[in-house]
Amino acid sequence: MSEHGTIEYLYGRQASVYHGGIDAWKAAGLALSTRPPQPTPVSLQRTVNPQAAASTDDVLASRKRPDVQIIDVRT
Repeated sequence: MSEHGTIEYLYGRQASVYHGGIDAWKAAGLALSTRPPQPTPVSLQRTVNPQAAASTDDVLASRKRPDVQIIDVRT
């Protein structure tokens, strides 16, 4: 599963992750606002993409791969 895991799991097609933080955002000249966003509500029905999920066996097997990092983000 990639860094877009949940979005891919719900068949999302357009996702972005920004890793630079606020200082890099400002340095790039990107827009900032102190006003809260005013999103427009939408009706959305999603189905899951089982190929985007990792099974227990997948996770256990990946622990032996040097190119895989497992991060526990539970509270």
